[in-house]
Amino acid sequence: MKLDIATDYEDLSRRAAALVVAHLRIKPASLFVFPTGNTPRGMFRVLIERARADDFDVSQVRFVVLDEYAGITLRDRRSLTGWLQRELLLPLGIGEERLLQFDPLGDPTGESARMDAAIAQWGGLDLAILGLGPNGHLGMNEPGTPLDQPCADIAQNP
Repeated sequence: MKLDIATDYEDLSRRAAALVVAHLRIKPASLFVFPTGNTPRGMFRVLIERARADDFDVSQVRFVVLDEYAGITLRDRRSLTGWLQRELLLPLGIGEERLLQFDPLGDPTGESARMDAAIAQWGGLDLAILGLGPNGHLGMNEPGTPLDQPCADIAQNP
């Protein structure tokens, strides 16, 4: 593991975006998972600016939505899928055909199994960037959740 310490949030945002761009230059058809929330907004801003300047190609990249709130529609303003679309995917021109997302109205166990199978069918994740929450959660995995726990297990044993 390599520890890279940023000097401030802007530096962190630039460095994170540079990692994403470097990965896309090696594998343009990558499958990414990015977080929602305040942490990635700076990285998203830099990625959008660089894409608009034709600094890298997003025509083949695909995304997996990291998490979603159960019981709300995808059109609900609180939807994490909608948030990711507004903040990053739509400005980059990424359509729903390149987005793997949960059905928040579906059965959580079934949805988790479907997502795991679809990720495997798409060749597995190439890059995951996660946020670290104020209580120490990584992504939506609350403290104490094993890092290698499959999605379907989390739905059954939150």
